[in-house]
Amino acid sequence: MKTEHMQDPNDVAVAFFVGKKADYYQQKWAVGTRRRSGVSWNWAAFLFSGFWMAYRRMYWQALFVLFAWSVVFFLSITFFPPPLGNKVLDVLNIGIAATLGWRGNGWYKAHVHTVIERLRATRLSQEQFQVAVRRRGGTSWFSVIGLFLCLLAAIYPLMVLRNIVIETGW
Repeated sequence: MKTEHMQDPNDVAVAFFVGKKADYYQQKWAVGTRRRSGVSWNWAAFLFSGFWMAYRRMYWQALFVLFAWSVVFFLSITFFPPPLGNKVLDVLNIGIAATLGWRGNGWYKAHVHTVIERLRATRLSQEQFQVAVRRRGGTSWFSVIGLFLCLLAAIYPLMVLRNIVIETGW
C-alpha cells in the first residue's frame, strides 16, 4: 500500500480501508472520474460477481446479487423449458456479470467512502479511527464462503417452489 502520493487524510483512510489493492482502486476510480460515464472495468467483479462483492465486504450488495441470481434461476427453470431455459439463464447471468464488471468499481468506491464517512461521524480518535477503518475494510474469504452457502441454501427452496408452480399450473 503506497500512500506517499496521497494528499489528504481521506486518501490515507481509503488506503487503510482497501488494503493491498489501494493503488489499483485509486487508479480505477481516477479512470472513472475522467470518463464522462464515470465507470471503469473490473475483471474480478465481472468474473466473480457477487462473490467479488462479498470478498470486498460489500455485504448488502452481495445479498442483492444473490437475490438477482435466485430470481433469474427461478424464472429460467420455471417458465423456460430446456434448452431455452439454459440459454435464458446464461444470457441473464452474463448481463448481471457485465453490469458488475462495468459498475463494480464505482459501487465499491461509493461503499468505501460511505463507510469511512460513517466512521468519521463517530468522532473516534485518529488511532481508533484507523483501527476501525482497517477492521471494516479489507477483504474476507469467510464472506465468500458465506455467500456460497447462502446460494446453496437458496437453490433447494427454489426447486421446491418451481415444482409447486409447475404442478399447480400457476
